[in-house]
Amino acid sequence: MLRAFFVVYGPRVGIMEALGQFLRKGFPQAVRGAVWHLVLAAATIAAGIVVGIVLVESNEAWFSAVVPEGLAGGRGPASTAADLRDKEIFAPWPGFIDSFVVSANALFRHNATIGIMIFGLGIAGGVPTLLLLGYQGLVIGAFLALHSERGLLLDFIGWISIHGVTEIGSLVVCGAGGLVIAEKILFPGRYARLANLARHGTLAAALAGGAVLMLFVAGIIEGGLRQLVGSTPARLAIGFLTGAFWMAYFLSNRESTGHGPAT
Repeated sequence: MLRAFFVVYGPRVGIMEALGQFLRKGFPQAVRGAVWHLVLAAATIAAGIVVGIVLVESNEAWFSAVVPEGLAGGRGPASTAADLRDKEIFAPWPGFIDSFVVSANALFRHNATIGIMIFGLGIAGGVPTLLLLGYQGLVIGAFLALHSERGLLLDFIGWISIHGVTEIGSLVVCGAGGLVIAEKILFPGRYARLANLARHGTLAAALAGGAVLMLFVAGIIEGGLRQLVGSTPARLAIGFLTGAFWMAYFLSNRESTGHGPAT
């Protein structure tokens, strides 16, 4: 996706210069150019979270129905508070190689696959994109309810916030990219659908490419730092700071001119 962006966005500069322009201007401008798509994507995840909480709080058997076994990782209705506290939230740090290399790589590959699916399904009119976003929220809500019932809600929020702010934010951006594609296909205006998509394709590609970079950062944080930082207040603080960083980043270069994603 980044390569596709650079083909359109920076054909006359080197790859590193194009990447620098993309990070300084292209990605933040693309995010600001898709505000309503971002709002819809975020609202869909939020709705999924609410549904997941309601379902699991009403009957914990819903957890196993909502969360695949591989993602659950042994967690479920049979888990005790001690299990979740000692084996998940405050589990020992496994070391540098396992954390920053093995786990980070696996997490990035898994999350990037989901993000690319969310983005790519926009070509089917956006409904599959919204369904997949809603399902991600459903899973998050199921986990929140499971931990809340065991008195671990704040600890769990801290545990996921250290990386989740970046990870969930990237999925929202992927969703926005997919919704941009859907909009340009469904509502082409005075252009043919493919022509309209071609005119606005740079915006969608910039969103997807930037989201993949965010997922790379999230993978490193989740794989390497989540267990290394063992304090809930510290985890919450890191989550807040990463959120503040992304907000400041996306609002940067507002007065920039020159090359940028077509909107």
